[in-house]
This record gives sequence, C-alpha cells and structure tokens, in this order.
Amino acid sequence: VFSCVVRSKLEYAVEVWAPYQRKYINSIEQLQKKFLRYLLMRIRGSYPQFMHHEELLRETGFRSLESRRNGSLMVLCHKIINGIIDSPTLLEGFRLYVPDDYRRGRGHDLFHVPMSRTDVVAQHPLTRSVKLVNKSKIDIFNCKLEQFKTLVKEFLPAC
Repeated sequence: VFSCVVRSKLEYAVEVWAPYQRKYINSIEQLQKKFLRYLLMRIRGSYPQFMHHEELLRETGFRSLESRRNGSLMVLCHKIINGIIDSPTLLEGFRLYVPDDYRRGRGHDLFHVPMSRTDVVAQHPLTRSVKLVNKSKIDIFNCKLEQFKTLVKEFLPAC
C-alpha cells in the first residue's frame, strides 16, 4: 500500500522538485521511516522504537527515498543522452569534458559541471544528475537502460 499510494505521490516528477537541503530530505524520509516502523510492528508484534533508519531499511529491504531520487536523476541523464527522451533543449545542458591533454582511460570526469555562485544552478536537476554520473564512472553511452538501472542501484547506497 505504501509503495502504491504514498511513494508514488512522493516520487511523481521527482527529477524536477527533489529537495537538496538536508532538513527537507529528512522530513520526506520521516514518512517512510514511520511506515517502516509500523510495518515491523505488524511483522514482529512489537514496535521498534530505537532502530535507526538505516537498520529499518536493511531489515525491510527498502531503499531510502533520497537514494531513489538520485537514481531517478541518473536515469533521466541516461535517457536524455541516449535519445530516449527527445529534447534538444535538455540535451544542450550536457557538455562533455574535454581535457587539454589526453589521458589513457577515464581518469577525468565525463561531463563538465558548470560553475555557479548560487544554489539555483548548483542544485539544478541536470547539474545534480551530471555530478552523480561523473561520480559513478558508469559508461552511460554503452549501457542499455535496464543495465544502466542495475548499475545505478549497485552504485547508490541503499541507505
């Protein structure tokens, strides 16, 4: 019920509205935390008062909402780069990083991250997705969508 009703509403268009400030991330995570405590109470018969959120997630097999949002941003990046989402305007937001000297392998970031003085640009969904893809070092060009989703789940922490 939680996944169908609550989480579907929390994750609708998450790539656009996803919070980046810790206080807002925690307040959204609190919803899932309350549900997981209730779920464990129904399974075990006693309320798990002193379990940390990470323990609740591990025991129930759920992923944190923050991790799911970051995964959605990375999948959005993959869809735009590979033409699954056909939007030249969004595609213009991705600039490949070309170093001055060629280094064998991938020792540098794949995408250029724009410099910014404000949070408007620094926390823009495309900027955040580029940062995540750079950090993951996943080959975004040679992965099919399902394979990319699997690699993203392995890269992002469950908690």
